[in-house]
Amino acid sequence: MDRQTDGCSLMCGRRVHTYMHRWDSVLYRIQSLSHSVTQSAIHACVHTYIPTAPTPPKPKP
Repeated sequence: MDRQTDGCSLMCGRRVHTYMHRWDSVLYRIQSLSHSVTQSAIHACVHTYIPTAPTPPKPKP
């Protein structure tokens, strides 16, 4: 096998690998961001539309 082509394929493979790795991290960031946004939205919705339980009356001394 020719050493030049081997080196080229190695370089290209490495470049693709790093690119995929970066894209993966970007997707992960977007996913986590959307997840946190969704969580906070659900949290706000719950707090807005579902009234909190009334506080129990204090026991008389």
